[in-house]
Amino acid sequence: MSRYSISFKQSVVSAYAGGTDGFRAIGTRFGIDHSTVRKWVAIHAAHGLSGLEKKFSRYDAEFKLSVLHRIWEDGLSHRQAAAVFNIRNKSSIAD
Repeated sequence: MSRYSISFKQSVVSAYAGGTDGFRAIGTRFGIDHSTVRKWVAIHAAHGLSGLEKKFSRYDAEFKLSVLHRIWEDGLSHRQAAAVFNIRNKSSIAD
């Protein structure tokens, strides 16, 4: 089971999108770290509500290589690449 429900994640993303508060203020309001808010907002922007669903994946070397090529070609950060490719943990890219 996911630590946070989809409805909770959607509430956090909606609060950010619908207001003037930043990541830190939203994180404080919901009792989560601001980096989690930032991650959920980026994933939602790239993949919609389905991107916020829990997923268990292992990434093969070919997929990781394609992600790294995209990082190098487009100058993406690991956080940006994780959002674009719907990778849950940005450290999966560096592993």
